[in-house]
Amino acid sequence: FSNGVWNVNLISPLVGNKGANWFTATASLNAYVGNVINIRFRGVTGS
Repeated sequence: FSNGVWNVNLISPLVGNKGANWFTATASLNAYVGNVINIRFRGVTGS
């Protein structure tokens, strides 16, 4: 959340059954240097 706007999907979503493994992803935050930002993690699980 920066300047009143949520910027979504800075990384590609992981879709499909991923089992019990953990995955890592990185996203550059250089565009937000000097700003106060909020970071949100979103997740959806299966049934």
